[in-house]
Amino acid sequence: MESGVPGVKHEPDLAASREVSGRVLYERSRLRRQDYFQSPSSAQRGIRASVIKLYMSRYLISWKVGGEAGFGIKSAGLTFAKVCKRAGYFVFGYDEYPSLIRGGHNTYQVTVSESSVASTAEEVDILVVLNKDTFTRHAKELNHGAVVIYDKTSLPITLTAAQKELHIKLVHVPLAALVEQAKGQPVMRNTISLGASQAVIGLPFSMLASVIKQTFGHKSA
Repeated sequence: MESGVPGVKHEPDLAASREVSGRVLYERSRLRRQDYFQSPSSAQRGIRASVIKLYMSRYLISWKVGGEAGFGIKSAGLTFAKVCKRAGYFVFGYDEYPSLIRGGHNTYQVTVSESSVASTAEEVDILVVLNKDTFTRHAKELNHGAVVIYDKTSLPITLTAAQKELHIKLVHVPLAALVEQAKGQPVMRNTISLGASQAVIGLPFSMLASVIKQTFGHKSA
């Protein structure tokens, strides 16, 4: 069975995640609307039609990648944003990095919407974990039904009882092994994780391949 990521076959975790998360762009938005409008506080406030319209146009999905400086975090984030934009969605990108000359924890978050978006979502639907610090720092941001993409051979993760109640799904992708198989550099894990992200949300890999070729095709192998 092809996973949607070149070189990855018969990957049960990823296949299961696609079954659970195939409708993520629609389902996340529906759950938020349902929880919001059924809450007593919102009913008491008497939400006006204009406010409801604004809420219904909120983001579809929030994606974040994190890792150490030098892991290609910003490059991965910009690439993911370009793919979503090419697919016809509006995007808002936000990167965080410490005020250090070298090192530190970096992240890039992309908020995807069907309408114009000008801010970052508070919750994360897909978290790409390229080092242990990423999950430690950002697990609290995970939304109900969120997907965590990681390499369990080098970064084992155990969900807490509370996280299991949120139906958070761990998706193992052998990032290090695939890089070694391709005789590439460790930084290439960011590109492989993009392929896994595409598989989770159901966008064709050819779209990602096109953006990568356009962006990096001029560089020598």
